[in-house]
Amino acid sequence: MAGSHFSTTKTSVTHTIEDIGPLRKTATLTIPAATLAEHEKEVLKDFAAQVRLPGFRPGHAPRDLVKRQFGQAIGSEVAQKALTSGMKYLREQFSQGIQAIVNVEGLESISATADATLTITLDLAPEITLPEYKGLDVPEEAVFVADEEVGKAVEDFRSTQSRFEVVDRAAENGDYVKLSYIGTVDGKPVKEIAPKASLYGTHTSTWEEAGPANNAGIPEIANGLVGKKAGDKATFLHAFPAGDECPFEELRGKTASYEVEVFEVRARILPELNEEFFKNANATDLDDLKKQLRDRILKRKESEAATLRRKKAVETLVAQVPDFPIPESSVARVAKTLLIDSARASITTEAEAKELAEAFDQEAKKFYPEAEKRLKEVFILLEIAKKEDVKVTREEFSMALTYAAYQTGEHDVRKFASAVMKDPELHSLYLDQVRQTKAVNLIFENLKK
Repeated sequence: MAGSHFSTTKTSVTHTIEDIGPLRKTATLTIPAATLAEHEKEVLKDFAAQVRLPGFRPGHAPRDLVKRQFGQAIGSEVAQKALTSGMKYLREQFSQGIQAIVNVEGLESISATADATLTITLDLAPEITLPEYKGLDVPEEAVFVADEEVGKAVEDFRSTQSRFEVVDRAAENGDYVKLSYIGTVDGKPVKEIAPKASLYGTHTSTWEEAGPANNAGIPEIANGLVGKKAGDKATFLHAFPAGDECPFEELRGKTASYEVEVFEVRARILPELNEEFFKNANATDLDDLKKQLRDRILKRKESEAATLRRKKAVETLVAQVPDFPIPESSVARVAKTLLIDSARASITTEAEAKELAEAFDQEAKKFYPEAEKRLKEVFILLEIAKKEDVKVTREEFSMALTYAAYQTGEHDVRKFASAVMKDPELHSLYLDQVRQTKAVNLIFENLKK
């Protein structure tokens, strides 16, 4: 793509830059042989001080011998030094900063005997014009607790304290029923057709809550249990959705037949509202229990309202920021993360995982709009953090890593933190997450009263 070019000779390095896109640039650096020779001299000195060669004390082996013995490794170090110094030079050329290195060419041909050319494709950080972000007008929603909510909370609490007793009668809504069932499709067991769909296969002994209140399991069985008693047998049909709503491809659009046998019915017995009940609830009486539950509900609602207001505050701010381009590499990275998160919830077979891997880049493009939306918010918050000179304390960073460790399923926080500290990209990512949170806090604390 044609674009703007310019060069400079203000330092020993010369460069030209081509515009590939709004934020993507290709920089061609010419590094003089003299500079590379200085890099090699530094590397040779380090190698000579560390390596051990027969007949020489550490640090006293001749440099030419060290170079012959470790020429390839030394050459790689020289190339990396050239790239590091080249990137330092480029950072001085772009006031908004470099977001990512997309590609580097020419490293393999670097030597200390001739001028070297590095071609570096990179994405710049966007330049953002911030509106006034203090004093945003985001009304605070009124929060109240209705008597009906408190009454339901009392009954829900009673339900958690209930016991179940075997009854010699037909099952009613809310009873628990012990049963077995075998699922088949056209006479073939579901467990053979879809081995991973264990819930829909065969169970020799399990419990189900009778009636429509039960949202789990197979609804036709749960509903059909009402009116059934111990010893009864029945057949229920369950139609699987034809589309993606059914996570098991082998069962999509098919109807399964379930042979059910009831073994036992147990009724839920709610505790009486007596002295023992209130003692277990750490309450003096019903009024005290209602007050405690009302306070809990109110605190939960206030927390939810504050979270929603924070979200609306950020959305209000983002809507006021003039459009700006998002770095292509950032969009691709976040889109792939979104795809992986989505895939974890939908992939049920190895075939699906393989198919997704083969079409990964194409599938990720479907998430580009959402990725751009998220990144716009991220860049705006980081710009605010930069403008406000937001600092991240050691305690704040430690807490962020602890939370991230548990979020990723790693319970060894020290191991997780050590891995982050060794990876500059991860370290920067989690630092930025803390900065974003602190920027949101700043916006929230300065909302219009």
